[in-house]
Formats: sequence, C-alpha cells, structure tokens
Amino acid sequence: EGFQHATMLGATIAEAIVQQFPDKFGGAEATSMTPACDLRVGLGSLLGEHTVLAAAATQQGLTGPEDEFKATAAQLDENTVAIGAAIKSVYGDEAEAKFLELWRAHIGFFVDYTVATAGGDDAAKKKAGEDLDGYRRDFDAFLTGANPNLPAGAVEEGLEPHVAGLAGQVDAYFAKDYAKANSLIGEGFQHATMLGATIAEAIVQQFPDKF
Repeated sequence: EGFQHATMLGATIAEAIVQQFPDKFGGAEATSMTPACDLRVGLGSLLGEHTVLAAAATQQGLTGPEDEFKATAAQLDENTVAIGAAIKSVYGDEAEAKFLELWRAHIGFFVDYTVATAGGDDAAKKKAGEDLDGYRRDFDAFLTGANPNLPAGAVEEGLEPHVAGLAGQVDAYFAKDYAKANSLIGEGFQHATMLGATIAEAIVQQFPDKF
C-alpha cells in the first residue's frame, strides 16, 4: 500500500510541475494525467513492485521463517494478479490466463533456483537458469504475438537484466554480500520500470483511440 501511495504522490507532484512549467512539457495544454501516462506508470510500478517482492521472497526462502516466506509469496501473487488484470484490460480473458500461466511459472523457476542455491545443487541451479531463459523466450512470443509494435526478441532482451539481477541477488544474499544483493535489486527495479515503459508505448501505438 505504501508503494502505491508513493507512486500516487509522485503523480501529484509531477502534475503540479507540468502545470508550473508548461513550456518544458508540451505547451499550454500539457498534462501528465493522460490514459497513456497512467498505463506507463501503472505497468512500471507493478513490474517494479514485482521485483522487490520476488527478491524478498527468495531471500526469505533462504533464511527466513516459513510463515514470513508464505506471506510474501501471497503478496507477490496479488501483484501477479494485478498485472494480469492490466493485460486483460487490453487483450481480454484468454491473454490474462496465458499471462498468469507464464508469470507464475517464472516465479516458480526463481524458487527452484533459490532452493538449488541453498542446497548446493549445481545441476538443479543450472536447470532453473535454463528454465528462466525459456520463460523469457515464451513471454516474448506471447507479447510480441499480441502486439505488432513489439519486434520479436524485444521483450526477451528486456527481461534479461530482470532474470539475471534476481538470480544474482540470490547468489549475493546467500554469500552474505548484502550490499551487492541490494544493488542488484535496485538495478532490477529500474529495468522493470523500463520494460513497463516499452510495453506501454507499444500498447498505446496499437490502440491509439484508447489513449
């Protein structure tokens, strides 16, 4: 809730700045409150929140009490459902169902990676990494197939730092290099919001009448 309120505060401040300096932001009719802007901010925020919650869940999977992990995992799934609802609002029920299938699967692969790391099982860890790479390809096919403004490979490439960063922070956290783990989470958050912006822009181009 605090995360959501922080983004709302950012929107309030941004709109006031745009009104104060309209010449810097498109002229007299400039506004930050448009459906296109809402989509971009909304997707970026949800994907950023996913990154933070996924990192917390993997860390708790390594060291935290089971109850704490379960609570974070439940919140992570609420975030997943919210992203799915955003997909549904544009592409419909079938797309939402496919998204949920793919997204929940990749969270499971991160769990596999975490369990393998904790257990020192290099073979299972490699398999989880390969599964995550496969997820990137599948999710790319899903989104680029739905939106002609996303070239094949764009989403797969955009997801690479997300996957690498979350896996890397598991390794760093397990090694008790907490500074590196937090740095990777911060980078992952930024890449997630950038990916949200890429997807949002493609959706706006695909459905200009809605935005």
